[in-house]
Amino acid sequence: WKDSLKMVRDFPLWGTGLGTFRYIFPNYRSKIDFLVVNGVPRQATWNFAHNDYLQLLVECGMLGLCLALWALVATLRFLLSNLNRNLNGLGATLGYSCLAGVLALVFHSFVDFNLHIPANALIFCVLLCLAINLANLAKNKANTTAEIAESAEAKNNPSNPG
Repeated sequence: WKDSLKMVRDFPLWGTGLGTFRYIFPNYRSKIDFLVVNGVPRQATWNFAHNDYLQLLVECGMLGLCLALWALVATLRFLLSNLNRNLNGLGATLGYSCLAGVLALVFHSFVDFNLHIPANALIFCVLLCLAINLANLAKNKANTTAEIAESAEAKNNPSNPG
């Protein structure tokens, strides 16, 4: 991670560009590691930073990392504020279960390159989409219930025209 931070120092705002980590990193590597494969030593290559956020910072700079973190926080706030609204027990349980799976991948991305593995990225997207869909359903249901209540109250308490 220390070597990756050297890259951030040289490309702080915009980063090195998406997908460039494996090409730029060898220039910043402080030591050369070797692996033994079938009894033959080979130079180790590093294609990922083993931290999705650090790799995003290297490749997209501070602007890209801040934008991604803003989107993550905004989405999590939306989910947490809407999942509990007017969903039956099963809907809320399903929504929070999807959210738990998303959060597990989010936290695990601090120590691995989770979202660079297609199966993990697909699971992340599916769980996130399901959670957002359930939160939207709860939000719409809550708004519809509020509109019905306001309409019923207006019918029961007609205002005097003048």
